[in-house]
Amino acid sequence: MNPKVAAFYLAIFSQFLDVTSDLESKFIMIITATVIDGSCYTLLAFIIAVPKFTNLVKIIANKVELFLGILLFIVSVVIGIRIMIIVF
Repeated sequence: MNPKVAAFYLAIFSQFLDVTSDLESKFIMIITATVIDGSCYTLLAFIIAVPKFTNLVKIIANKVELFLGILLFIVSVVIGIRIMIIVF
């Protein structure tokens, strides 16, 4: 029921499915994506539920946020410079 999952299916699998594809190949593609996506979410839920992991996240949360902020800033500067080079 998540719209992001529907967008994922439309964006990724629309290029692999053809109108002339049989129902079996379409079903296999949908089941494959569902199993991979569902197992990933389930694994993450189990990992996050472990108290040791939750405590570790609480301890290093500020450092991770700082690192990601710096990383995203660098990426935005590089993209901005490339856009300026292309435009000018």
